[in-house]
Amino acid sequence: MQKRINITIRKMTINDIPEVRKIESLCFDEKWHDRAFEDDLTQKNSCYIIAQYKNKLSGYMGAWFVGDEAHVTTIAVSPEFRGCGIGKLLAWKLLNTAIDYGCRWATLEVSVKNEPAGNLYRSFGFSGICNRKDYYQNGEEAEIMLARNIQFRSFKNRLEKIKREWEQKICLSLE
Repeated sequence: MQKRINITIRKMTINDIPEVRKIESLCFDEKWHDRAFEDDLTQKNSCYIIAQYKNKLSGYMGAWFVGDEAHVTTIAVSPEFRGCGIGKLLAWKLLNTAIDYGCRWATLEVSVKNEPAGNLYRSFGFSGICNRKDYYQNGEEAEIMLARNIQFRSFKNRLEKIKREWEQKICLSLE
């Protein structure tokens, strides 16, 4: 049985960027350019959220809301917090925010080698629509994934089911 932990999900701020950068360096070979997070945080149609455990940043996720599309730009969970459901919490919150914003579908790119991330996205109803060769700087291929009809009751029911699953494992508070 997993230990229950209290996670807070809130909007990312400029002050969070140094900790976000630390997680990014632990999770990715490719880093965003120096001002990417700062630039995105100033955009009206972007949404970046963080997960905290006891005031320690444990993960983050971001998306752009363009027209009726939510495009997931990034997600990372600190290695010490993997397996706790934090990635699922972040995705759940971000997709609910996209629904509230009026988005009708969501897209993202994921490394074809990142099986845990691909499985996470599939659990939310994303499916692969094509691959992009040499998408990443290291030449790795990306799978383009799409979640359709996120405004539909069936998608919202999926989100509710996912919420019930992680509520049994962890305690969540949202700010």
